[in-house]
Amino acid sequence: MNDKDKIKILSDLISFKTVGDNELEAAQYLKQVFDKADIKSKVQLVEGKRANLIAEIGSGEPVLVISGHLDVVAVNENEWNSDPFTLTEKDGQLYGRGVTDMKSGMAAFVIAMIELKESGQPINGTIRLLATADEEVGEIGAAASYQSGAMKDADALLLGEPTGYLITHTHTGAIDLHITALGQASHSSRPQAGINAVENLIDVLDLLKKNILRATQYAVSPILKRPTLFNIDMFHGGEQVNTIPSIAEAEVNIRTISEYPNDKIMKIIKDSIQAYNQFAKGQIKYEVTTNLIPIAGKPDSKLIHLLQNISQPYFKKLNDTPEKIKANQKMANAMGVPYSPDKVLAIGAMGGTDASQLLADQPVGANYAIFGPGNETPHQSNEHLSKQMFFDFIDIYKQLFQEYFKESNFI
Repeated sequence: MNDKDKIKILSDLISFKTVGDNELEAAQYLKQVFDKADIKSKVQLVEGKRANLIAEIGSGEPVLVISGHLDVVAVNENEWNSDPFTLTEKDGQLYGRGVTDMKSGMAAFVIAMIELKESGQPINGTIRLLATADEEVGEIGAAASYQSGAMKDADALLLGEPTGYLITHTHTGAIDLHITALGQASHSSRPQAGINAVENLIDVLDLLKKNILRATQYAVSPILKRPTLFNIDMFHGGEQVNTIPSIAEAEVNIRTISEYPNDKIMKIIKDSIQAYNQFAKGQIKYEVTTNLIPIAGKPDSKLIHLLQNISQPYFKKLNDTPEKIKANQKMANAMGVPYSPDKVLAIGAMGGTDASQLLADQPVGANYAIFGPGNETPHQSNEHLSKQMFFDFIDIYKQLFQEYFKESNFI
């Protein structure tokens, strides 16, 4: 496949407006691409216009699962210098919504599979691609893939999320809560006649934060170097200043680690709110809107060793200037991750991925890695990616697919 054809696949993927929906069109397009290459694939409907795609080359075991998502985050077109859904090239950079997160990773997977198939080289195992819906919000696509048995025989999982030349094997989980305080309205000159929902919500949020952070204070991830995080991200309550509010609502995000798993956090939440409701006036209700488990992969896995060995020459080829190295170091420090100017590192990082669904049976110690073309621009206006990095990752993935199934590489 020539470079023009490779860019065409990425450009076509960018053109699909999969902003929190409509992955079906992108999945159907990829099926057409695979059909043309004589690679078996199928579209898996999830709900409405939300869909996954599953494709395979090779046969038998071991099974290397590669995965990425088709959805992208919302876009404010007024903040872009070009049409976000038209792939645009300028000064060696490719611009478009999702070009980094993560349609370039998806396109690179697809192209590497096609080129390997065209080479006629035998594959002593199976490469299975999972292109999923809804990773950015609820991971319903990954959950559907897992429930369909797509991971039951997997030897390893590689996600093509945008890491650049860093390999991630461990990341946090997440619990999102919608908490509602119900009180009773009254005139603010007679607060005793009402129940102040805002005050109650503040009290219960303070109780939850104290109880969770107290319980988890000694559970610190040795990889992430961080404990559990408790963030109050949205708060609404009251209608006017001279009325005791009868309702208040908050959205809370809790970042969890394997050393203190989600089910223990959930018990603290339940017990704390039950205790509060038993003695307080008014009523606190809550809904768990997200519950994604943390993942701690195997840092010295075969997959990671291969990725480091294969990608190292490409990383060295970048030959970053001292100014660029300094900027990279500053960004790594801000993110709390290690950095090396001359070595592809395997690290842990904050955030979450579809692995929380796909590795539900093995959240600790899996042969798992995140490694894909990218930089610091995901979710930003004028999101972009180096054109050369896109081509390089196609080659890296193709080499990985060729090397993974050699018996000498099994650990």
